[in-house]
Amino acid sequence: MKTTQQSPPGYILIYSLLMIATLTAIATYIVTRGSIYVPFARTMEDREKALLIARSGIEVAMAQLAYVHKEPETKSANPQTDSQQSETNTRQKNQDDKLFLEDFLPTINRWQQYTLTEETDGIDAQMSICLMCEEGKININNIYDYKNKKFYGQGQPQGDWAAILEELCKQIERAQGGSGLFKALESFLKNRSYKVLHVTELLLIPEFNIFRGHQFYEPPTSPASKEEKKFIYLTDIFTVESGKKTINPWFFSAALLELLSLPPVQYADKEERTENIKTWLKDFRPVKSWKTDWTLLLQPMYQKDLLSLPKNIESIFDTSANPRIFSVISVGQAGTVTKQLFAILERTKHAYKNKIRYNVRLKKLYWL
Repeated sequence: MKTTQQSPPGYILIYSLLMIATLTAIATYIVTRGSIYVPFARTMEDREKALLIARSGIEVAMAQLAYVHKEPETKSANPQTDSQQSETNTRQKNQDDKLFLEDFLPTINRWQQYTLTEETDGIDAQMSICLMCEEGKININNIYDYKNKKFYGQGQPQGDWAAILEELCKQIERAQGGSGLFKALESFLKNRSYKVLHVTELLLIPEFNIFRGHQFYEPPTSPASKEEKKFIYLTDIFTVESGKKTINPWFFSAALLELLSLPPVQYADKEERTENIKTWLKDFRPVKSWKTDWTLLLQPMYQKDLLSLPKNIESIFDTSANPRIFSVISVGQAGTVTKQLFAILERTKHAYKNKIRYNVRLKKLYWL
């Protein structure tokens, strides 16, 4: 006679509870992974979009610098002589310089903001660019003679970079704090056997720690209040890109405007400056000497005469109105993600069918 082994009573309940617990654990794992993955995937998508928008902002800046105004074509019945052609080219160059100033000066060192929409642009995002001119800053490599271990023009009545930089360092100390900046900078350069590769190398100088956290320029995003402290940014004072010993006063950086006590960069004043520029440039002409031309050309814009600036500073001012090296901060924002790039741009001109045209190339790109 066969006997049947019976399972303990209640095993079905225990088995069912174990199955439910296992399925609950699996479901919880899937939900948890899904709840993490979906926001992560959305964030990564916004990250790529923001970076793409920031990169596109650099292209917008390059297009602005390469823009050429179309002039009505005039046909002459008689061919021009060489002297007439030279006079025509000079007149065209002066006109091109003036038109460039009219376009560039209202927005220099200021945000240009663009709102992109899905309906029009295929994406909901914000793009902001700020164009600056590297020739409106101090080229730390070109003002110092690494071979003879001294500043160019040192001890001379004109072009004495040591005296001028010492005065500017005093202004930095008053505005930003710190002390002994000029002596520390001079010692730093004397101990180098090669040029500065990037301005941020100056942070190796202990006295320049006052610039930590303030390396790259940040344009104003709201009207300034009297109580708000204005920061001066290291790469807005110095550069290694301009290739010149001089500073171009047409294109002073925001930092140099502060250090020279000239009207500072204001928030959202493009329209006002666009109107004022017509008055500022009504007597525009090629500059021969800032001693004679400052009053006519730049005093209306900066509201200060040349004598109120550091002594003999005009000796290190460039007279060109057609700069070559620019920089741009480009910010892309998509969703909650913001990406910021800093680029160095080079603008070169060439003749095409007896007209001046411009090419702009990307020299350097930094991800901030």
